[in-house]
Amino acid sequence: YHDTADVDSIDGDQPVRKDMVVVAELQSLSVSLNVEKSGERLALLAMRDLSVNARLPAGSGMVISGQLGNLTVQDTLTVASSPYEMLGLRASESSSLLTFEYDSPCDATRAASRARTEYDTVVRLKMSSVQVSYWHPAVMRTVRYLQSGVLGALVSATASTVVQAARSVLEAGTEASALALHVEVGSPLV
Repeated sequence: YHDTADVDSIDGDQPVRKDMVVVAELQSLSVSLNVEKSGERLALLAMRDLSVNARLPAGSGMVISGQLGNLTVQDTLTVASSPYEMLGLRASESSSLLTFEYDSPCDATRAASRARTEYDTVVRLKMSSVQVSYWHPAVMRTVRYLQSGVLGALVSATASTVVQAARSVLEAGTEASALALHVEVGSPLV
């Protein structure tokens, strides 16, 4: 977190708040999904090299950008002695799996864009080529696990909260926003 609120001033009298910048980095995170009754390891989810930069300009607005080095899912149950990767960045790719940017300017700029019937917010996503090893029983076993128990309850509660937030925006009669969505996806290998 960087906040340079008291660095600059107007005529030496009043402090001017500059951009606030938040930087978050995560080198790696692994989560093992275990079968509840037997304790067997079902799958291993792993993420590496996540970086997120958020800039909050003094006059409002927000720019969030970052990248994810890789996200992998390994089936560790089918052949416990030889787990295989169900999902991950293709070996031929040297770049990150995903880069992203969300740019929402200040309210005045967004209102002016809407008045000109232009996009007022931009989202850019670029996903590199991934490798998917699809074996239906393993995939469905993992999906079932993610939709059940505490994890399933969290996913369901989050989805419900998003729906309620969307409904409240629609019911409040707030002005509509136009979003430009730029998506680039590398060819998958299945």
